[in-house]
Amino acid sequence: MTIFNSDYYAPLLETLADKALATFAFILLALTTARLTRLLVNDDWPPSTWFRIKWDTITKDGIWSKIVHCPWCASPYIAVILLAWAVLSNLHWSWWAFTVWMSVSYVASWIVFHDEDPQPQHDDE
Repeated sequence: MTIFNSDYYAPLLETLADKALATFAFILLALTTARLTRLLVNDDWPPSTWFRIKWDTITKDGIWSKIVHCPWCASPYIAVILLAWAVLSNLHWSWWAFTVWMSVSYVASWIVFHDEDPQPQHDDE
């Protein structure tokens, strides 16, 4: 009689691995949604700026133009697109590559931004 029977624990280990994978995918989904929302709504990257201008022209600065100017408005649409890609592709390697890339770039930018020395404030007295 063995103390550790791998056949007995295999389903448990598989379930734990599935949960860990799902948790990691959720974290990547959230970080990628945040990065793409910032890219669309706030960044001055020329393609983002161009897209916002074109979108405003197409929507005639109407109510739908808010999607590219409001992170609260844009992020649900970005999240559902990423989630659909994940589900329909069965978490294809391209989904993993893209979300890891976006997540790492977002986290690195956030760290660099918060790691910078605060700018001295000048009193105008």
